[in-house]
Amino acid sequence: MGKENTEELLALMDSVKAESNAVINGFKKLINVKSALTSQSLLQLKPNYCDRNKCLQCDVGVSLVRN
Repeated sequence: MGKENTEELLALMDSVKAESNAVINGFKKLINVKSALTSQSLLQLKPNYCDRNKCLQCDVGVSLVRN
């Protein structure tokens, strides 16, 4: 329809419960994963940063190393 609903879509994803799978369960041991927005973000970060040992190039990795 040519309309961008980015804010509405982000709000919707933030209101949906996070899925439960092996990757997300692993992250739940380290950080609070409340919504689908967070869990989908983590699913994108894992192969691009975690699996490549690029922790210090990732904001999540840096915050975990600091704590």
